[in-house]
Parts: sequence; C-alpha cells; structure tokens
Amino acid sequence: MHVSHSGRWDCLHFVSVSVLSLCLLIVGLSSQAHNYRARLDVAEWHLETSRLECRLWQNIPVYGDAIFRYKAGELQTFFLQSKRIVSPVGDAQIKVIAPDWLPGIAAHDVGVVGTQRGRVPVTIGAEMSAELLAELQEGMFPTIIHNGWFPEHEVKVDISSVNFKQAYQAYVLCLSDLLPVNYDQISRSTVLFDTDHWKLSAAMKGHLEMVAEYVNVDFSVDKIYVDGHTDDRGRKGYNWELSRKRALVVQDYLIKLGVDPNRVVMRYHGKRYPINTNASIRQRSRNRRVTLRLLRS
Repeated sequence: MHVSHSGRWDCLHFVSVSVLSLCLLIVGLSSQAHNYRARLDVAEWHLETSRLECRLWQNIPVYGDAIFRYKAGELQTFFLQSKRIVSPVGDAQIKVIAPDWLPGIAAHDVGVVGTQRGRVPVTIGAEMSAELLAELQEGMFPTIIHNGWFPEHEVKVDISSVNFKQAYQAYVLCLSDLLPVNYDQISRSTVLFDTDHWKLSAAMKGHLEMVAEYVNVDFSVDKIYVDGHTDDRGRKGYNWELSRKRALVVQDYLIKLGVDPNRVVMRYHGKRYPINTNASIRQRSRNRRVTLRLLRS
C-alpha cells in the first residue's frame, strides 16, 4: 500500500494534536480546584453540648464538616473534617469574604496555617477561631483554601453565616457551664498532709470538690481509687492506721459531695510505698499523701 507524503503528514499532525490535547487535559485536571459551600436553603448550624465539651458545626455538602470545639480545661479550636483523605501537606489560607447581600465589603486575609494528611487537614487555634466566630456574627463567610486530594489540586471551603446567630448564643451558654478540667487533667492527683495529720484543709476540700464535680458529670469514670500513705517516721502500726484515716477522710468527703460510694475504692498502705526517699523534710512531705486515680470503664 502506498501512502503519500501528504497523508503521512496528516497522520503525524493528527497524532501530535491528539497528544497535545491529552496533555492539556491532564494539566487541566491536575490544576483544577473545587469549591464547597452549603446552599442558602440548606445551610444549618448544629450544636452538641455537655459540661465536658461544646461543639458548634456546619455540614458542608459533599466535603464534610466545619467544627468549632471547646473542651473542658482546654482552649477553643476550629477544624475541618473531610470525607476524603487529604494527601499533600502544605499551607491553608484563611480568608473572610462577604456574601452577595453585603455588597461593597472587601475580602480580607486572616492568616495561614499548616495542613496535615488525613481527614482533618486543617486545625486552627484559639485566637484565630475566635476571629472566625466574630466574623460569622457579622454575617461574613470564613473561607479556607487548602491542598486537595492530589498534587496541584486545591479545595476551597466557604462557611455560611446563614442561621448562625441563634446557634451561637446556645454555644456561648454551653461555654459558660464547662467544667474547669478534663479527664486527662484530673485522672491523677494528690493531696498532701502535714505530719501526723489526717484532717482536710480548705485547699484539700477545694481540690476534692473539683474531682467530685467532674466524676458526677463523666459517667465513663467507673472507679475512683483512693490510696492513703505516710512517711517513714513513727511505728509501723501507727503509720498504717494514719494512712487509713487519711484515705477514709478523703473517701467520706467525696461521698458527701454526691459521688456514688460504689465507685470509690479506698486503700491504705502506711509507709510501704514512698515516692521519695524520706531523706529530707521536703522528701518526707511528698510521702504524706492520698492519691486519687480515676479509671474509665
């Protein structure tokens, strides 16, 4: 079969154009961006409240959730929870834009934070979170732009202020009732006693009140272990009884504060388990103690 030079050129031209078109298509796909925002008719703010944690969030259709969270004993954070895993790591731009019904207000930058691989690609600290809440109260739309599902892919998430104010008022009420501590902060603690003493001081009572308030809210705490100890001075039998009195007074005060007696396990050990060597006044003072350990089921 004979193919003319003209036919060969047409063939090569077709192949070249096809390859070029394919390359342009690939480049176009790799550099594309996706924008996610709840429509006005479906934008809704959700609230989850307890004395342990307050959550205020908006579902972003297809993308996932935008969440403000304030845990007891910690600072507020904001984070995006994506339905898809974000693979590339980079920076997220935080901006604020005006909705269409607030013309004449220019968009402005809030800051930049690093992203993480996974389903929580963006987490924002207390100061910037508070700024985003303030902008939402003014009717503005916080916008987060972060790396997407593959290299050169960008995701833009707009958070709607529609229906925000009423939910935010309930969120603020929740914050005012948060406990001062969380489980990690209260699960291990110690009260110290003076030599030959077992009565509770005002400071000790204050600490035990905080423990009782916590366990009376967090029902995942199954047991509270109360262990009494002494230093090495004194007779063995006397120290054994002294450690019992110390553990007993702590147990009784917790029960007085409303803690279920079945959740309290009281033990006493005399001088058997020192945490210091008893070689000095300061070291002995750390051994005259009752320890409290919370255990979740």
